[in-house]
Amino acid sequence: MGMLLTVMREVNNFFDHIPFVGSFEIINSTITLKWIDLLVGGYVAITETILNNGVYLITDKIDNGNDTYTYVFDVEDNLRDEKVKYGNIYLLAIPRDFLDLVALIEQSVENTPQSNLTSERFFNDYTYSVAIDPCTGAPASWKTVFANNLNRFRKMFSEVRV
Repeated sequence: MGMLLTVMREVNNFFDHIPFVGSFEIINSTITLKWIDLLVGGYVAITETILNNGVYLITDKIDNGNDTYTYVFDVEDNLRDEKVKYGNIYLLAIPRDFLDLVALIEQSVENTPQSNLTSERFFNDYTYSVAIDPCTGAPASWKTVFANNLNRFRKMFSEVRV
């Protein structure tokens, strides 16, 4: 989830759809909610917690009856046990093409040899390397490389503060 959250922050867009505000408890990477029927494979943003603010993928749902559901999250997301008195859970409606773009960015970051994109800079006795955009010669990062692709997802303001 790390790169997904990073890219969402960059474009200031969490694709928030439905908020749940209230108390809940996180135990062993699960949250039990009453009257909130979320989709397996969907994403939620959790905010206003001490330990678990972030974006998480729902991997399973257990119907406990009486309109109560337990949602299971990926253990690798490292949700920590926490009792939240007043927090937010946002159902996110992330478009498939945004998820594909994030996967492409992740792949690019992992597979790009840093030696091809760096230039050494000197300042007195200090030497450091800077990633360089091959087209402009200016400092580069995934943000500049994918800027045109990210622009259509940008928002000026976001309701979700993760």
